[in-house]
Amino acid sequence: KHVVVTGVFHEISRDELEYRILEKGGILRKGLSKQTNFVFLGSEPGPAKIEKIFELQRNGQKIQVILAKDIHKYINI
Repeated sequence: KHVVVTGVFHEISRDELEYRILEKGGILRKGLSKQTNFVFLGSEPGPAKIEKIFELQRNGQKIQVILAKDIHKYINI
């Protein structure tokens, strides 16, 4: 699955989060595209990325947004 990490995370470092995503077989991407399956969304995300998520979703792309407070449901922290 293609995963984008954006924003600031307080419970886990960004490096640790990215490592655990890779460990579970995820493919990290810097930018959003039609291939994006998941977005881990921390605080203070860039407004352009938020708009791109909404744009892709409006166009039928199924992107699951995972809020920082819910990361523990997907990544053991």
